[in-house]
Amino acid sequence: MRLAWQLRSRRPAALYVPSSRGANWGAILGVLFGIPVVTDSPQSGIARLLRLVRGRYAAVGLEAAASSAKTSSAKTSSAKTLALPAIEGVEHVLRGVLQMGSSWTTTGDGRLPIELALGTRNGGSAMADRIEERGVSRPDRSVRVVGRPTLTVFLPERRIATGTAIVICPGGGYAGVTIDKEGHDVARWLAARGIAGLVLKYRLPQSDRADAAPPLPMADLDEALAVTRAHATVWGIRSDRIGAMGFSAGGHMVAWASRSAGSPAFAILVYPVISMDRAITHAGSRKALLGKSPSDAVAGRYSFERAVTPGVSPTFVVHARDDTVAKPENSFVYLEALRAATVPVEAMICDHGGHGFGLGIHGGEVANWPDRCLEWIATTTAARWRPSPE
Repeated sequence: MRLAWQLRSRRPAALYVPSSRGANWGAILGVLFGIPVVTDSPQSGIARLLRLVRGRYAAVGLEAAASSAKTSSAKTSSAKTLALPAIEGVEHVLRGVLQMGSSWTTTGDGRLPIELALGTRNGGSAMADRIEERGVSRPDRSVRVVGRPTLTVFLPERRIATGTAIVICPGGGYAGVTIDKEGHDVARWLAARGIAGLVLKYRLPQSDRADAAPPLPMADLDEALAVTRAHATVWGIRSDRIGAMGFSAGGHMVAWASRSAGSPAFAILVYPVISMDRAITHAGSRKALLGKSPSDAVAGRYSFERAVTPGVSPTFVVHARDDTVAKPENSFVYLEALRAATVPVEAMICDHGGHGFGLGIHGGEVANWPDRCLEWIATTTAARWRPSPE
């Protein structure tokens, strides 16, 4: 990934890449970024790329790309020199791979995750995503415009699979989707522990649709849960073990889903926005979702500490008292409402951690929440699950 960052920032006029037996990622990155590439081998990286994406992108013509490379090489003045062309199909594949996160093969057994397009229920958009790059040492991207929602599926290796799955809703204040830190990174972590992690890249709300039911992010989450249930058998998932996890504004989405007709088996809320009450809400999330001046009725409809019933999904809540973005009062009022309704709930309230700590990779008290959450999934909700029939 360091090479990728260098190419993005320096934008050289040309890139020379010597041949190697392995995948020549320098050549591949050059093609991806539109930088003229000269290499000693007409197929550098092509064979490895074929193995990497075979079966998932069979229609993009990678074999044709390799053949084109050979032909181009034969026409050059030097038989060992080749300028790799930017081939549309290859660029599409590589762009998707690059956006997956911190490694090229992102699943435990060296395969690419499965990516499914959503949004077919409510119509899609042909516009391209707009991504803001924020990471320095590791990817930390915010998708600021979502052309079409997707569900990216990280399945665990069969030998460790538990049959449990979690649909992950990254945060971003309803103004973006924090796809790496609160999405792909979390899904890889879960998959390594036997739980399928499914990252939802959801459409951002249109505040002029505030009276519509449901808003676009919620509609996409509803569809993601339905798609996961429909693929449960194929993916080795039990339909009664499909939960949802949300960060910040994504937590607001999961709180919505946990009280809907197609509610998940359990809900995990990490520094969530819960209320649209001006006194405790995140102002940016409220404005992006509901507009500048929503009616009291609309604001109340999306304040999920209200009208909690015993049918809400069992819930695990993580929050830090020093969070100045999504105030911890969001979790406090929600926890009080859940307990009053006798909903099974567990909370981990930390003194320090702020906002946006993701998996807690920077240490401190919040670093313990993922393991504690795994224990909760295995114990607190076990009573709801029954052994599968033989």
